[in-house]
Amino acid sequence: MKKTSHWKFGYTKKETDKLVNLVVKGKKRATSSLYDSYVYKKRLLPKIGDRVVIKDSKNRAGCLIAITKVNVKPFGRISPVFAAKEGEGDLSL
Repeated sequence: MKKTSHWKFGYTKKETDKLVNLVVKGKKRATSSLYDSYVYKKRLLPKIGDRVVIKDSKNRAGCLIAITKVNVKPFGRISPVFAAKEGEGDLSL
């Protein structure tokens, strides 16, 4: 059986809790990471079908997500549709 990954979004406790709440509410339906970070840390990219527990700032499980799509592209080629699915802030680009 495959091990479930655990992620936290954001850099501060406040941001982490805000982002997990956006996922739970269905407002954040996508995320992005720096590809170079995966290369530098010698980590594998997520794969379609992976399940990931998103944790809050107190390390509690907030929700379980499923990876349904993985793309690698330059920042300047992120689409407005993807940016809206990230669901952060005021939904502007």
